[in-house]
Amino acid sequence: MGLPSLLAVMFMILWMLSAVSAQTRCAEAARLGARAAARGESATAARAWALRAAPPGAEIEIGGSAGTVRVRVAAVVGTGGAGRLVPTVTVSAVAVAAVENTAAGAGPAGTGP
Repeated sequence: MGLPSLLAVMFMILWMLSAVSAQTRCAEAARLGARAAARGESATAARAWALRAAPPGAEIEIGGSAGTVRVRVAAVVGTGGAGRLVPTVTVSAVAVAAVENTAAGAGPAGTGP
């Protein structure tokens, strides 16, 4: 009688760990994408950087305003093989970075001419 309850609790703990892991990967992917876009790389290159760290099936949005870049990464957790047994949850992260000024031969930020 106690074994099925223990298995259910262990299953939910594993599901929660996968959600936390996906959240962490989304945060890292957003950070990488924002950093790449802030350096002046194209939106395609910034998206590629974000995709390297993002969980499978993640959606990436790149935008910004004057002087800043904003990257949002979102992923759905719980749609795998056990998707019918656990609820699905969407995890996301947003990173904002200031656009670096590397024009006029200044070189990478902080290096000078």
